[in-house]
Amino acid sequence: MGSHDYLLPRRDFLRLGSVAVAGLAASGVFSPALFAANEPAIVPLLSVGYAPIAPANNGTVRLDYASSLIAGDPAFLSKMAKVTIEGYARGRKYQGNLSGTALDAIYPVHGYTPDKYPHFWAFFYAGQNGEERASGPLRFTLPVTSNNGAQFLVRRLKSGADSGNGQGATPERSLLSFSLGVESGSLKLQRGVYVIAFRESGSDDAPNWAGYTLRRTNGMLTVPNAPFSYVIVSFAYAK
Repeated sequence: MGSHDYLLPRRDFLRLGSVAVAGLAASGVFSPALFAANEPAIVPLLSVGYAPIAPANNGTVRLDYASSLIAGDPAFLSKMAKVTIEGYARGRKYQGNLSGTALDAIYPVHGYTPDKYPHFWAFFYAGQNGEERASGPLRFTLPVTSNNGAQFLVRRLKSGADSGNGQGATPERSLLSFSLGVESGSLKLQRGVYVIAFRESGSDDAPNWAGYTLRRTNGMLTVPNAPFSYVIVSFAYAK
C-alpha cells in the first residue's frame, strides 16, 4: 500500500455482499446523518484509467488513460459483460469525511426509455464515526446495448433533500458510459480493468494515468501512491 492510499481491511471490504449492496437503497443501512452537509456542488467523476490485463499476485501492470482506447468490443452485445468490483481506496485527505460516493449499474430494460432504466448500488463508500465503510467485492452480469453500451451512474452522497431512493441523501451525478463504437468523445468498452477516480473536492486534479500502476496484493487490486479516491472495476465476457 502506498503512502497516500487508504484500503479498507479485507474483512471489512468483504462484509457486504451482492444481496446487501443491491438492497441498500431500500434498507436504510446508511442514514442521512452519515453524509456531510453544506458542501459545494462538484462533479463526482474525476477520470478513468485502464489496463488491458490485471496483474498476477504481488505483480504490477502499467495504467493508461481509458480515453486512449479507440474502439469498443461488439462481442459484448451477445456475450454481455461480467463486471467485478476488484478494489477500492480513498484519498488520505478524505479519510473519515462524512460524505461518500456511489457507483450505480444501469440496467437496460425492454419497454423503458434510457432515462427510466433501473439501477442499483454496485459500490459505495462513506465515512462514519471517523472510519471508512465500503461495500464488498461484487460480481454481476450487465447487459450491453448497441446504442448505449454499458452505463453507470457516479453519485456523490451528502446530506440534504430526499434523493428519491429512501436514503434522504442528495447526490451530484455523473453519467459514465462505455460505448461499443469508434465515435470520439466517449470511453470504449473493452475487456480489462478500469480505475474510476472520484472527485471529492474542487482541489482534486485529474491523474496522469501513465504515472500509476495496478498492483495485486492478497487478491486485491490497488493503485499504489494514488492521492485520489477510486474504485477498480474489471470487465470480461459473461458467456
